[in-house]
Amino acid sequence: MRKEEVENIVIELMKKLCMNNRELNDIIRCYTNKSFSVPIYKDIISILKGETQQEDEWCNLPECAKMVYFAWEDVIGSMMEFPEAVHFTDDQCPDCGEKYLLIDFWSPAWTWAGLCGRSGPMMLCVRCPKQVAFSLRLMS
Repeated sequence: MRKEEVENIVIELMKKLCMNNRELNDIIRCYTNKSFSVPIYKDIISILKGETQQEDEWCNLPECAKMVYFAWEDVIGSMMEFPEAVHFTDDQCPDCGEKYLLIDFWSPAWTWAGLCGRSGPMMLCVRCPKQVAFSLRLMS
């Protein structure tokens, strides 16, 4: 898929995940940085635990979006770094009927530098939004 097409999908996904306050370039920068970026992850964890609610951002995040294999920021970063490995499948989500998106997921650079990197195919439903399946192919 072309980078522009993936970016449009990512922007749609970010809206559904109530990530309107995050800049895509910041997510990519954190994803490619080899040192752990604590503030963004602390924010995600506290939001998912319900400890903080940001006025415009918490909106009505579906429960299925909270059950994840990896942080959505990492999934988005991986999609933007490897757009050629993103494509739609013939399989459809039983909940909404949308075709699944298959990506070749790579965890962020800091995980590989810290010898805890993970990689493998991941199936997503962009409309719901949810991480449907992940199959570990490579780990450091």
